[in-house]
Amino acid sequence: MRIMAVTSESLQLRALMRKIRKAVPGAKLTGIRFPKDAIAHMGENAADAAFLDMELPEMHGLILAKKLQQMNPAVNIIFIAAMDDGYMESAFKMHASGFLLKPFDDDAIARELRNLRYPVP
Repeated sequence: MRIMAVTSESLQLRALMRKIRKAVPGAKLTGIRFPKDAIAHMGENAADAAFLDMELPEMHGLILAKKLQQMNPAVNIIFIAAMDDGYMESAFKMHASGFLLKPFDDDAIARELRNLRYPVP
């Protein structure tokens, strides 16, 4: 499974990547801090799943998700947010695979990956 984790804060990105590695040890995991880098990565390496922080510099997570879906319609988007703020409704209107509210634990990551919208063999 190829997974992209996108959040602008270095410490949060490292923690998220540790949790994803624990849930799927064999995954090809890429950590990214900026939306433009996520778009470039998707262009070169189609991801099966993308964990996207809603609050990113330069581009909101919802806009980034739409761009990634245009590049790969079968990418599983799992949004991450500190609070709902109406984000959950927007995420599900765009048929995201999942939504996690911070703080979340390793089990929440594993649960989201077990219940992907577009299953990955």
